[in-house]
Amino acid sequence: MKVYEISYFKKKYPILYKFLSKFIPLSSVFLVLFVLFTWYFSIHYPNTIFFYVLFFIIIVLYFWWLIRWFEYIILLFVWYTRYKSYQRLNIENIFNNKATTKQEKILQKKYKKSNFKKDDIYHWVIIPTFQDPYSMLKDSFESIKKSNFDNKKIIITLAGEQADEENFRQIEKQFLSEYKDVFFYINTTLHPKWIEWELPWKGSNVTYSAKTTYKKILSFWLNEQQVIVSVMDSESIVQDKYFDVLTLEYCLTKPDMQDKTIYQPMLFLFNRFFSSPFFSKVIAVSTTFYILAASIKWIWTRAQAVQAQSLKSLIQTDFYSVETITEDGHQYYRTYCAFDWKFQVHPIYTYVLLEPVIGKTFFESMKLQYNQIKRWAHWVLDFPYIVLCFLENKRLPKLRTLYEIFRLFEVSVLWWSLQFILTMWTIYFSILWVKYILLLQVITFMSFIILIIVILITLLFLPWSSLKRKMDKIYEWWKYILYSFIIMWPLLFILNWLPALQAQIMILIWKPLWKFNVTKKYRDDSNC
Repeated sequence: MKVYEISYFKKKYPILYKFLSKFIPLSSVFLVLFVLFTWYFSIHYPNTIFFYVLFFIIIVLYFWWLIRWFEYIILLFVWYTRYKSYQRLNIENIFNNKATTKQEKILQKKYKKSNFKKDDIYHWVIIPTFQDPYSMLKDSFESIKKSNFDNKKIIITLAGEQADEENFRQIEKQFLSEYKDVFFYINTTLHPKWIEWELPWKGSNVTYSAKTTYKKILSFWLNEQQVIVSVMDSESIVQDKYFDVLTLEYCLTKPDMQDKTIYQPMLFLFNRFFSSPFFSKVIAVSTTFYILAASIKWIWTRAQAVQAQSLKSLIQTDFYSVETITEDGHQYYRTYCAFDWKFQVHPIYTYVLLEPVIGKTFFESMKLQYNQIKRWAHWVLDFPYIVLCFLENKRLPKLRTLYEIFRLFEVSVLWWSLQFILTMWTIYFSILWVKYILLLQVITFMSFIILIIVILITLLFLPWSSLKRKMDKIYEWWKYILYSFIIMWPLLFILNWLPALQAQIMILIWKPLWKFNVTKKYRDDSNC
């Protein structure tokens, strides 16, 4: 087994790595320029080959978009059914050999044959923080404390940054004094401002914290396979059964795959949802839906912001990459290559609540949301990594790895270019090509149907229980429907494709982000 680092490929294939880094941005720009080129000539030379080429490209892209949307909708309904089924389980009945339902009895039978039992398992939670208020971190600690799992089998590491040392020392003092007797073990680490060969990312902080702490944890006579490590964002609120479900799924995993599995909980960006501006709600819902839908189709499943692995697995892969801004998604490809693809991302049907973007002012929220999407869009830099892994590691399966490359290419290229092309196309055909009005009406109708379905699904998923008054629920319900019909697509256009476009242009001119632009979190007690 070999762990491939980004720097290894940069040194061994410098020219190829640079070309592959720019390949996706070049492809996106080429696709848009090609469409604009044929568009221009189809206007000046109607009913020629230029028009029919444009027409064919647009129709193919539209139906690709349409199929993907309906696929997401179907996957969401499948996910909702599975999630509700799992939520009805009494996990304690399975652990205590008291299963009552058919599903509980099936899981109990598997659990009896597992090589680990609940009493063997310890959970280690690593929470990186930078300029976060203690009140927000305290909400996270309290959710862990109030979970169903025995607190004396939970370890918490709070990972701070030296660049925020003054604020962190105050948080550290409160954290250690309030929780020192609550959990099995708690500690803090302070990630230095500068370490050679390391970039200032979240992954660098988590890796430094883990490497500093894990030997101390193993000194408590724990085996590295007994410890499950969950890396969480600073605002994470875990479901009360999070650790129980994670423990059960870990125990049910085949012994030879326990250290080759990333356990992916459901991420709901619904914490303080109704306190966020509307555009943050739109991005939060679309991000949540994407994660949930992808969890059903195993070949789409990727590691996301909050994820868990066994300590043994993390030690084998040298924890997280310190050389990328999107360390969570990159962990998927890194582990995929390290274990010669013999690993899995396993969805677990329990949730962790994260926050939408909420700034102090409306315009600050807009800026933070824009920068967050721009940071996420840097996942295109995983493309040269997985391609070069394919060339370097001959043990990787060809068809599966080629699909991984295609999937990353497709999602990255069409992220902003597809929305841009379809928007411009709608304007073009509706104004200049009246004879195609019937086709335009059909496509508009299909898009309208999709929008209605998405809104209805959204209304099903949103955390209405967090609103106390009935009038508030009715008000938010109507406001969401009204805003969705009026400004949902323009907002996604501005706050989704535009930052993705900027990120790809930055990469194209070789000026990607070299610093983790943290999405600041605020707390106003009156709105919490």
